[in-house]
Amino acid sequence: MKRSSNPLRPPLLDSHTVPPELVDVFRGTHISDNVNPVTNIEEALYDACYKGHVKKVKRLIKSGAHVNSVNLNGDTPLYAACSKGHVEIVNKLIKHGALVDLTNNNEKTTPLYQASKQGYTEIVRLLIEHGADINLPDKDGTTSLHCAYFKGHNEILELFIKNEATLYETKERLFYTSCLTGNLQAATLFIKYGINVNLENIFGTPLAWACSCGHTEIAKLLINNGAVVNVMDNGETLLYSACSNGYTGIAKLLIENGANVNLLSNCEKKTPLCQASQQGHTEIVKLLIDSGADINQVDQDGIIPVYYAFFEDYNDIVALFLENKATTRECKEGLLCCACKHGNFEIAKLLIQHGVDVNLEGNGDDGTALDLACSNGHVEIAKLLIQNGANINAMNRYGGTSLSFASSENHTEIIKLLIDSGADINLPDDRGVTVLYSTCSKDQTEVATLLTNKGAKVNIASNSGRTSLYHASKQGNSTIVKNLLSCGAYVDAASNSGRTALCHARLKEHREIVELLIYSAMLQNIADETPNFIQKDEKLSAVWDTLRKIEAIKEIKSKIVFSFYDLTEKDVDILSKSITNRDLKFLREQVFPDYTDGLIKRLEAIHLHKKERSETIDALLSNSCFKYNLFSHASEQNRNQNVQLTEDDIRMILEFLETKDLKTMTQAVNMPYSFNNS
Repeated sequence: MKRSSNPLRPPLLDSHTVPPELVDVFRGTHISDNVNPVTNIEEALYDACYKGHVKKVKRLIKSGAHVNSVNLNGDTPLYAACSKGHVEIVNKLIKHGALVDLTNNNEKTTPLYQASKQGYTEIVRLLIEHGADINLPDKDGTTSLHCAYFKGHNEILELFIKNEATLYETKERLFYTSCLTGNLQAATLFIKYGINVNLENIFGTPLAWACSCGHTEIAKLLINNGAVVNVMDNGETLLYSACSNGYTGIAKLLIENGANVNLLSNCEKKTPLCQASQQGHTEIVKLLIDSGADINQVDQDGIIPVYYAFFEDYNDIVALFLENKATTRECKEGLLCCACKHGNFEIAKLLIQHGVDVNLEGNGDDGTALDLACSNGHVEIAKLLIQNGANINAMNRYGGTSLSFASSENHTEIIKLLIDSGADINLPDDRGVTVLYSTCSKDQTEVATLLTNKGAKVNIASNSGRTSLYHASKQGNSTIVKNLLSCGAYVDAASNSGRTALCHARLKEHREIVELLIYSAMLQNIADETPNFIQKDEKLSAVWDTLRKIEAIKEIKSKIVFSFYDLTEKDVDILSKSITNRDLKFLREQVFPDYTDGLIKRLEAIHLHKKERSETIDALLSNSCFKYNLFSHASEQNRNQNVQLTEDDIRMILEFLETKDLKTMTQAVNMPYSFNNS
């Protein structure tokens, strides 16, 4: 009966053919005494080879143990000896016919693979000398060469390279890997045996790999063996890559070997100096400047290197550029303006120390450095600029000042600083707009109060004739309105189009503002302006009610014929006084554009009617016939009641008579009637 179907293993001997002297050998091999010695002779050989028992191996071979037998895992005695580095046993097995390329069952690895993996150089040499296939892969395609390389067994690697252990493609890949991982010895071996140092694949050259990973010694090895330094790797120069990653040694090596310090990358169109500045690599920046890099060379966006350092807050690099006279105006904004805008105090201070003009204007509409500091709320920078001679009242092309910028953003501390430092609080812009005016139009209560407390004039009108009160009333900000009125703001001041604060307050339905303005008008009597038109507080509600009636009429004006006299006949005195005020007149015109002419004519008719009544009463009192009849009748009544009537008493009585009664009296005394029928 055969033990195994493996053709390399002979059939087991019958039990009676086993020499008795081998029993002691079997029992000394860590195999159970209970196992039949006949079934364990090959297992004994494998075990002896694995453990390095040379004498036992010799005895077992001499006793007929098969050197190419396999254990349950499919491993041969030679495989076991190679995996443990037993050179003498390996040599013995080979001499007795062991097959050097026999693979195990599981991983399909050879004895050579195992020796390479473990780093047993002498065994590898011995196997190669006896014809081992150095290119035989395991089940994953990995050869003994790969194994030696990745384990770092460079002596074994050299043995393989000498014996042409692999195809060119594999050597190339391993050479690339050496440069990538920093395996200097392996890279040296590949170069020694003729590898091309300027190989190039989709990932670049070996030098590019070494530079991108910071392997200075390998980069030096490659350059010394002819590697080209001014090549592009994925659109970047090797120097650009080194500068980007902060590899000072490699950058220096490349420059010393002719790398172009001003060559732009293809991808980002930036110079190595721009990239080093952006990444904050101070030593590399210094190296590049010392090597002649153009510190003012712009990238495709027009940005110079110092700009990149500034925005990353690398103050030491900015200082380097300034010491080397880097320009500060090649970018879209002056560098000082950038520092003031973004609040970088140290760089702003550094720039001023290097003589940068503090009154330099940025591009666009941003204004001066002080404007930018004030607009963005950087108090300390604003102080620094003022202390170094910044023009506080400088205007941009629209007339904006630092104070207007600070006020626009509610930066009260800066507002105080500017005013205390001499800023003109009443300086208007090109539209005639003052800071207070602008503040009121934006509903900024705190700033408006601060400005008035600091002496801002409240009645300065813009080019359109509008005042601060006009805008505060329009916004409905009662706090600002009260503040302005308390500072003497003109209630009746009108814009060029005739609109007033009261007009807009009414249109926006800001009742509290309307009341404030009307109350204030009761207290004011501005020269050449409307006289006081309301004498008593109780009449305020009547005016308001009248305005509400007008609003109601507006909503249904398309359905009715509006009669202003009918609407207001009970409040003629109030309305006749109110309507002469240009605030209410303009308001009426805006609300009733279709009825304006009719309203004005009707109002004129009311005044004419009153005038004619007054003239008629005067005429009656001066008519002798009327006076005789009236006083005769009155005297008779008076004598009976002991009452004395004067002319003033009779005038008062006539005032209460209806127009038709006056007409009757006039006809009675034959006077021509002078009233209009209307």
